[in-house]
This record gives sequence, C-alpha cells and structure tokens, in this order.
Amino acid sequence: MLNIGHFKPQLPHTCITGSNYGLKHKSTTEKNPQGNSILETIHQVVANMLRSFDLDNQELDEHDPFGEYLALVAWTILCTYHTMLEAMPGQLVYRRDMILDIPYTTSWGKINSRKQELIAKSNERENNKRFNFSHVVGDKVFSLTDNHWASFWKNTKK
Repeated sequence: MLNIGHFKPQLPHTCITGSNYGLKHKSTTEKNPQGNSILETIHQVVANMLRSFDLDNQELDEHDPFGEYLALVAWTILCTYHTMLEAMPGQLVYRRDMILDIPYTTSWGKINSRKQELIAKSNERENNKRFNFSHVVGDKVFSLTDNHWASFWKNTKK
C-alpha cells in the first residue's frame, strides 16, 4: 500500500485499505522513485492535464465540477503506450484496443520475459560501472558491524 498521507483525509477508508477489493497491504517508502515510478508518472500527467485545462477560467458544473476533466485524464492514462509492457494499460485491463474497436490479446509470458530481459540489461549496465578491487593483507577496510557502528579494521586475512 502506498504512503499517501496527504490524500488520506479525502479518500474513504475502504479505498485506502482495499477491504472490498481483495487487495493486500504492502508498504512502500515515500521517497522510493523506482517503487513509485508509475504512480508518480500518473500523478504528473494528472497535474499537467488539469493545469492545461485552465480551470480557473472555466465555468464548472456545481454537481460534478471535475467529472469531464477527470474522464479525459483517465482516458489519456489508459491510452498512453508503456514501452516496457509494449502495450497501453487500457489494452491490458479491458482486452480491447483503446483507439480502434478491435480485441487485444495479451501475452503475459512475453511481457514477463521482456521485463526480465530489461532488468538483466539494467543490472549489467550498472555492474559495468563498478570496478574490481582486491584487498591485500594490511589494507584498512571500512566495516559495518551489527549495531551499525562503522569502523576501520586492518585486513589480516589472505
């Protein structure tokens, strides 16, 4: 579950806990860009689109002031092509193309293989930036102990 403290007062309790939807609680950190990347991208799209509608100068319906605007934002998010998935979220959810009126078949095995391939490439790229270093006897080595106190110790093992 996301740490959405700034939204909690506006959301009903069942939406946050997911008790009606069979969701399981899984915490993320607030400042984890990888874990929240898709969500943060969606937040950015929503904010940018709402700003582009110039709502201050629009006459809003008093019963549903944001309905038409949020419908456009939702459609935009569902129709945005996801390069890693090689599909639009709407295609994956509704099994239909969001632009053309045709069915869409999802190959979850292909999506999973592509995701693993991209993860392996990313790991290899990151690991290639590292340099190999072998400690020799007499080197001072930085160490973290169980109680998280850092200390230097002299390497006496071969």
